[in-house]
Amino acid sequence: MPEARATRCLSSRERQCLEFAASGMTSEDIGVKLGIATRTANFHIANVLHKLDALNRREAVAIALSAGLISMAPTRIAIATALHQGSP
Repeated sequence: MPEARATRCLSSRERQCLEFAASGMTSEDIGVKLGIATRTANFHIANVLHKLDALNRREAVAIALSAGLISMAPTRIAIATALHQGSP
């Protein structure tokens, strides 16, 4: 049940990383955007997976969205759309 898994709080940095991942960004992209190393972005995503008991990023995003832990702001939706269409 997503609600049960989402009871653990995400840190603000974990939430940021997951929101960027939800928009289609890679760990490298997230690192550049936040001014952190790719390894650090992966560390935060791994913490999210553990806290939400998710198998991968996509499942973590689905759980977090359904539990209201993150949101897809219009800007992030536009970024995700552009990334999937191959636009710069």
